[in-house]
Amino acid sequence: MLETKLYTLWGKKRLFQFPYRIATLGWMPHHYHEHHNAVLENCYVCISANWEDSVMEAVVNGTRHTIRVPDSKKFSFAILKPGTTIQSIRTTYHDELFFSYPPECYEKFLQLFRDTLHDELYFYFDAMPSAIVTKIREELNDLEAPGAADRLDQLAIQLFTAIITDHVLAQEKTFSRNSIKINSIAGELGSGVPLDDLLKKYGISRRTFYREWEYHFSVSPTRYRLQEQIRRACQMLQNTAMSHGEIAALCGFKTVNYFYQKFKQETGVSPGEYRQTPKMF
Repeated sequence: MLETKLYTLWGKKRLFQFPYRIATLGWMPHHYHEHHNAVLENCYVCISANWEDSVMEAVVNGTRHTIRVPDSKKFSFAILKPGTTIQSIRTTYHDELFFSYPPECYEKFLQLFRDTLHDELYFYFDAMPSAIVTKIREELNDLEAPGAADRLDQLAIQLFTAIITDHVLAQEKTFSRNSIKINSIAGELGSGVPLDDLLKKYGISRRTFYREWEYHFSVSPTRYRLQEQIRRACQMLQNTAMSHGEIAALCGFKTVNYFYQKFKQETGVSPGEYRQTPKMF
């Protein structure tokens, strides 16, 4: 990013009916801006880099957020909804490239990227697609040239698509590396080990765990744990002479009464009835 400059594209002649028309584009090197209960009128796509401080804080739509930039990441990408209210608490100098669009473009972006991003509208990434950025810079040198605004509209979508594609591919590699951890956690969850203990044991954050769990399993961790507890209880009822209290304890149920309650909810019969007439579960 070079000199700070705001480019207005709204009202520029377009030759095509492209559905994502940029209203304004901003190049903001070494940018420091505090929002004072600012309300975003448009949809914004923001790309940031080179933060002087790795921690920022803001109140967004009434909720306080602390943003910690990972040491290993160089850039961030965000799609901001029109109507969002922002009150800065702690900000820092950084580079920013932003694109603003009419409010109706927010839903269009969701439709375009939802299946890929799964509502992850803010993320960090490693490398900027420099060839596309160079083309954007070249078009900004002469906005009055025929077709310049059209080309910028399309280059912006190319830029977003390249960033999101690289991000998703990087996430899939992470999923592959963590698949053993997730499946190990699943095995121990079924034995009644608390989730917090397992996250600490396997060195994985809660946010990463839930994101990757959804990638591997179709049910929630809580539901999976209960299903595994009931499955193990069924096996013990069929194959051992242990008491219901012993089985409840071994399967991770806190009390026998809770074991009875959940077992009947899941199987339709009591543990005693199941032991008398075993059935598949």
